[in-house]
Amino acid sequence: FSFLQEYANVRSQTLAVLDVLPETYSGSEYETKSVQTFEILYNIGISYEKANISFLAEKYLRDALEVQKIPQHFKREAAYALANIYRRSGNKSLAAGVLKKHFTV
Repeated sequence: FSFLQEYANVRSQTLAVLDVLPETYSGSEYETKSVQTFEILYNIGISYEKANISFLAEKYLRDALEVQKIPQHFKREAAYALANIYRRSGNKSLAAGVLKKHFTV
């Protein structure tokens, strides 16, 4: 899984570029450090999920859910994936808790 580390390194370099943008930069809401941090964590978590390495997938998806100031629909994607991991492992109460926290209006 060294390619996941390389992916994270390349995307992290993009974060360094965002550090030098002026505060008045009017880019898309998706061009923020927090969204890109979320993207890195989410993509690595999903990659581990696809490889059936659930304990690492859970870690990265939980970390992604902790990122602040991101659009709600991004968090819902991560929450749904995390809930599926819990459901497949037989822990329906944890799955329900994640869904309730991130999908209840």
